[in-house]
Amino acid sequence: MVSFDQSAYPALGVTTNLGTGLDLAPVATAIQNLHPAGATSIGNGVELGRHTLDPVTGFDKKAMIVFTDGLENTSLYIADVLGSINDRTFAIGLGTAQQVSVGALTALANNTGGRLLLSGQLSPAIDDYFRLSKFFMQVLAGVTNANIVTDPSAI
Repeated sequence: MVSFDQSAYPALGVTTNLGTGLDLAPVATAIQNLHPAGATSIGNGVELGRHTLDPVTGFDKKAMIVFTDGLENTSLYIADVLGSINDRTFAIGLGTAQQVSVGALTALANNTGGRLLLSGQLSPAIDDYFRLSKFFMQVLAGVTNANIVTDPSAI
């Protein structure tokens, strides 16, 4: 996991829980401790994310998930790092289509086998928790080429 604002910061490398897969507790803690401030350089985050994922071995497939509003205002930009994206990349736009840069996030996920998902209006409601959980399941299905049934409302 990496975080970014005008720069990118390593937060947590890939960890496993012996015999049970990924250990997500450190990831949850790292997410709760995020305090980005400043501008937005998605390209810096993607670049550091690639440098973090590329040397990882022992997995059949790798993918990157980028959580952002997609509103870039500082280099590196998504366009600057598109050539370095070598695995599936999923963009989860935090907000509605009117609040995020759909074009930038589509460019990020295009041609990688990933896709763009929009969270919709964020609030402390429990629905947001379930929506993001659903997105993780959809991403996992996309990475593993599994079939998944999605709800008809496509939230």
